[in-house]
Amino acid sequence: MTFEDWENQSKNNNRLLPKYGGVEKTKEEIKADKAFTKEIMASFKSKSKASNHMIELGFKYLYRGDLKTAMYRYNQAFLLDKNNSNIYWGYGAIYMAFGEFDLSRAQYEEGLKMNPKNDNILIDFGTSYLGEFYNLYEVDKIKSQNKLDSAIKKLKEAYDINSLNSNASYKLSICYLYKNDCEKAKHFLEVSVNLDNKNITESYKNELNLKCETKNIDCASIKIGKFKIEDEISGLTEIERYSNFQIEENKKYGYKLKLQITWLDNCTYQLKPIEGLLNPENKNLPKMVLTCKIIAITENGYIQTSSSNIDKTVLTKEVIKVE
Repeated sequence: MTFEDWENQSKNNNRLLPKYGGVEKTKEEIKADKAFTKEIMASFKSKSKASNHMIELGFKYLYRGDLKTAMYRYNQAFLLDKNNSNIYWGYGAIYMAFGEFDLSRAQYEEGLKMNPKNDNILIDFGTSYLGEFYNLYEVDKIKSQNKLDSAIKKLKEAYDINSLNSNASYKLSICYLYKNDCEKAKHFLEVSVNLDNKNITESYKNELNLKCETKNIDCASIKIGKFKIEDEISGLTEIERYSNFQIEENKKYGYKLKLQITWLDNCTYQLKPIEGLLNPENKNLPKMVLTCKIIAITENGYIQTSSSNIDKTVLTKEVIKVE
């Protein structure tokens, strides 16, 4: 459904409008509302708890993509408790889903008038500016940075009110990464990780690692030696690394390759297959050139990100030093 479709349908269905569009209800509708309230309140001790329950249901439908039912639930929450500021968090989320950021912020502002310390509303208020930043990023650098600054301002308000809301710290990390402030991006990501935020993606961690790789890492200790990589998909890969080449063997996939290693800088190297050691006569070697960046030295070895000229997917793996 497009937003135009939504607007057209709402002309004949005021349940798709916040607070039922403020339209005066018929006797039948008032009777139905009273019956609904009586039925719901049989399961809740207060109208505020019943209202919050409907808001939770609304977000469940929203995440499924059922915006209509989500709006119905938010309006039912309004029916139960008109003083619940979280209702406007829900209303704003509907407009956010359509990318109608101004309309979403109008709802957030109304909710914040009722409760200026509603951290959930402030987080999504900031997210609305972040959405506009994404849209403007390649079009207008100045405007996009202004939107990013507005996002940080709202997210900081939310974080200052409730530092335990992991979505505030996660989104602040994202914002600061786009501001090229790696120190703050790492700090707020660490905060969010420690709060066990399930929304953090591996792709974001990889992006942060690539943009904020530590410049002062001493990689001299891992330029020669024996190493191994283990994971559930590829199994065990054993590595013998020398100054200008390394040998890799993986028995699960049945290969043993000699690869040329070229150090691009202190902690970045490229690998190119030059010989198949299990079948030296076979000249049909992989065409892949792998670029690896060492982003951290650990007690057991190091962590690297890798991408290839064939597949730009960035992988992050720990490499264990054997000797």
